[in-house]
Amino acid sequence: MRGWGKGRKRRHRLRKRSAALLVATPLILSLSTLNFLSSRAEVGASGVDGETGGDIVVPQTISSGDQDFAMIFDGSSQWAVGSDDAVFDLSGTLTFEAWLKPESASGCFILKRQVYEMCVNSSGYWFGLDDNSSGWNWYPNSGVDARLGEWQHFAFVKSGSTVTFLLDGQEAWTASDAPATLGNSSNPFVLGSQNESGAGLYSGLIDEVRVWNTARSVEEVRADMHTYGPIDATGLVAYYDFNEGPSGTTGTGTVYNRVSGASSATNLRTIGSPTYTDAASRPPIETNSLLAVSTKTFLPL
Repeated sequence: MRGWGKGRKRRHRLRKRSAALLVATPLILSLSTLNFLSSRAEVGASGVDGETGGDIVVPQTISSGDQDFAMIFDGSSQWAVGSDDAVFDLSGTLTFEAWLKPESASGCFILKRQVYEMCVNSSGYWFGLDDNSSGWNWYPNSGVDARLGEWQHFAFVKSGSTVTFLLDGQEAWTASDAPATLGNSSNPFVLGSQNESGAGLYSGLIDEVRVWNTARSVEEVRADMHTYGPIDATGLVAYYDFNEGPSGTTGTGTVYNRVSGASSATNLRTIGSPTYTDAASRPPIETNSLLAVSTKTFLPL
């Protein structure tokens, strides 16, 4: 199943609307005002300077226009770690989604140790699922290579014993021998590493990470893989848009879960000071007076 990159077309993904953030004092974001459409959004409470938890102190309105940031992990000392919150205890059904731009064929990008692992290596994308009883079901070779240096949309769906990997909205691999239910562990949810301590690190950009407790259909994945939100969708338990920014900075050290009503315990804390980058800075970019459009390469539907 190699050679998926041939005949690719370019499509457009609307830049994510960002705007008013509820952040804890002190406010240390400094965003430039753009002449694009402004909007309002709310995020869960969190601390600053890498600390999660705490109460909202002062609502702050930041009129920043349309912006689209992604996070860069260097593959050697940077990742993001969350908590052992109940929303990450996924079992019978689940869906993971992310926009990825890997720079090397190594490392894990979505993980909860002793439960699930989403990773990439020289043999392509690979996965692991653990029921905490009979042990891991390893899928070490999907046969689908990561396209290094290119944006691609990743989705992994589990419905009972059936698991499916979608790349750019197309079914790329499937298996029917997965554990019907997954186990539970006290380990935290992690992005960019094979464990919470920084082993098996992912190198590249990551954006638009969505975690669902439902098994999404191909049509559902395709319907919103190029859009922002919605943040109140049924089954969506975590949504990391990496719009904290600004580009070229490490932000506050907190990656917010944008799901409506999400607990601050589901925010992530960055390790090793990964930086934000403008996800829409790669060519071509089309703009008009209301919005900006960026392209991410994906396969024809």
